[in-house]
Amino acid sequence: MSKRQGEMSCEAGSRNLRHHLQKQISLRTERRLCGRTHEEALLVNSYYASLTTNANSPATKIIISGESGMGKSVLAETLRQSVSEDDGFFIRGKFDQSLEYGSAYSVIASAFDEFIYILEKRGDASWNEVANPLRHEIHKTDHRQILFEAIPSLRRIFEGRRGGATVCIGGSSSEDLSNSNRSLNETTAEVRSSHTKLHYLMKKFIRIVSSVGDPIVMLLDDMQWANASSLDLLKTLMLSARNPFIFMFTMRPVQKDHPFYQLIYAHEETPACLTEIELRGLSEDAICELTSMQLGIPESKSSRCRPLSDFLCRVTNGNPLYIRQQIISLFDDGMLCFDGNEWTWNIAAIERAGMLSGDIASMVSDKIKRLPPHSQHVLKVDFNILGILVRKTSEHYKSDGNDNDNETIARREIATSVQEGLVVEKDNGVAFVHDAVQGAAYSLLPADEIPSFHLSLGRILQKNLNSALLQRYLFTVANQLARGRNLIPEAERINAIHIFLRAGDEESKMAAFVEATFFYEKGLSMLLDQDWRNHYRLSCEIHMRTAEIAVLNGAYDDVDRLLDVLFLNTKGSVDDQLRATYIKVKKFASLEKAGEGVDCSIQALDSLAGVKIPTRNVTMHSLIALAKTRRLLKGIDVTSILKRPPIVEKHMKTTLRLLNLLATLSVNGRTEMLPLIVFMIVQLNMKYGLSTAMPTGGIFIVIVFFALYR
Repeated sequence: MSKRQGEMSCEAGSRNLRHHLQKQISLRTERRLCGRTHEEALLVNSYYASLTTNANSPATKIIISGESGMGKSVLAETLRQSVSEDDGFFIRGKFDQSLEYGSAYSVIASAFDEFIYILEKRGDASWNEVANPLRHEIHKTDHRQILFEAIPSLRRIFEGRRGGATVCIGGSSSEDLSNSNRSLNETTAEVRSSHTKLHYLMKKFIRIVSSVGDPIVMLLDDMQWANASSLDLLKTLMLSARNPFIFMFTMRPVQKDHPFYQLIYAHEETPACLTEIELRGLSEDAICELTSMQLGIPESKSSRCRPLSDFLCRVTNGNPLYIRQQIISLFDDGMLCFDGNEWTWNIAAIERAGMLSGDIASMVSDKIKRLPPHSQHVLKVDFNILGILVRKTSEHYKSDGNDNDNETIARREIATSVQEGLVVEKDNGVAFVHDAVQGAAYSLLPADEIPSFHLSLGRILQKNLNSALLQRYLFTVANQLARGRNLIPEAERINAIHIFLRAGDEESKMAAFVEATFFYEKGLSMLLDQDWRNHYRLSCEIHMRTAEIAVLNGAYDDVDRLLDVLFLNTKGSVDDQLRATYIKVKKFASLEKAGEGVDCSIQALDSLAGVKIPTRNVTMHSLIALAKTRRLLKGIDVTSILKRPPIVEKHMKTTLRLLNLLATLSVNGRTEMLPLIVFMIVQLNMKYGLSTAMPTGGIFIVIVFFALYR
């Protein structure tokens, strides 16, 4: 054997040994939790206490907090076996810092995806025990659709499709904005109602699910990253669920004024059903036990590990993840060796070398920096995106050889990270061994390169996804473009605004106000003055929808600013002027200024739509309108009215929406005008067709008035 062959053989042997060490540490760490006996007991006791508590009592909450790497998720997972043995459901979701905004309820939805999956595996009896009462209680098609928008997998329960793939609910991918007015005219305008309905329906859903009797443990990881809409929905779930439903949360230390803690402590009954577990660094004895276990040293010989474990205790402050990474680093530095029978080390040499990296973040960063450049680049890519585009990953960099197989290149670089213990292979792909690794990898990006990095990811996704997949991963694409929006060239600017508009619309459907505003405002920030000439419909729609959401958010200064722009630039369109007026009147309604809202509506209807509503001698005009309405309805029953064809004229749809809002405001502002307004609504519906924007209840109001005046 040549000298070079011998060196290569030694390198291969060292790599294999390193891989064996990593695998050994991972498996033994997963199978046994060291130094957490007290915390495990608290967790298990809280779980079993919930099973013996009155079924009508509030759901149990468990919070596991601690610094990164302390083993919060590992501790939480120890409960899975107990839940399984009790024929319960252990479901899990994880919040992620990598995407600032995305599908508003995706984490909660992923947990319920797991619930549906487990339920499907249990057979018809268990399935029907949940499905039948849900179908009975939530039977309206529009109510079910609201649920599907938030949690797509629920479609399988209501439509009786077991074992099917999760359906991704999304809006039309059409870019024809002239046909998208329905979002504002018929859907987004009712988003507050949709928000209320979603929470009402989720109350029904969670009460039925938690009344089945089997324990359900919902683990939500990394609550410090939870978005506002998820916390809002979580509040509804926690208030509505009953034992044996258990909410278990993990999070890093945050201030007590954090939105999550405000949610937890907002209710008087919370302390009685809340268990808080704080994880601190492991004790010296626990570190000795952990080190012995990871190196495969029998318990009878564990004292041999004491000098090494004492060193690790000083270096890591008892952080389990840090201990794991330090053991690998000792091997890399030649201070931990395998003699064929057992692991050995020279503690004097280790002590002379002194402390390794000062904390977990810097240690992981140093390790990543030692990787080849291509491998470093792959680690900076969010693995959610990598999972979408494995075959295109290598487009982030150029191959330095003749190997043009992108998948081979990507897998090779990922394999390097696996060997370094930074990434683990799973059945459905790869994942960072811990969030700390992901954060450390991302932190290596120079600040001035971050926008271009995300823009390149967004471009690659757009280039390689067909329209269906682009809709499915819309939030991923929109987030990448948002982070690099200042670098988007003119040729791509309008397309990016379309992406932000679509993402905002999807969030609006789920009544996720904060998230919708984020995407709409990103699109607004990219508009230019000349776009009102060259891209009128796009400019108009994104201003309209942002203004509508601003009303719902209570951002009234933003509403005024946006409406000023709309009224100035939509003078050539009666319909758009009426739509802007509708938003203005909605603002008055939100501010409880019914009188101003009525005056604004009457003036706009007269000047823009030619609909004159008398403000004097109202009683006389009401009687005249009653007589006219009588003649129109003579010989016509309610069924015939409701079967009338829909209105075709666009401006008349908007006119009737404004009239309907005016009728609502008049109840508090000008009560004497209500009959007159209602009669006018009916007359226009009889003349032009039935308005889908007007509630059918308006027809029955007319019938009541007709009966009173008859």
